Amino acid sequence: EITCGECSVKVAGESAFKTYAAGSSFKVAGNSSFEIRTGAEAVDYVCSFG
Repeated sequence: EITCGECSVKVAGESAFKTYAAGSSFKVAGNSSFEIRTGAEAVDYVCSFG
């Protein structure tokens, strides 16, 4: 979950980055990975497992 700011995320297996803003979330499969890009402002996010 993105709690503050905005970022672009590319989950393993996807071909393009998607933009997420505060209040949105994305899922990453177990034993996988993701890339995250941020701009000039701070970004806070929470990782939840389970």
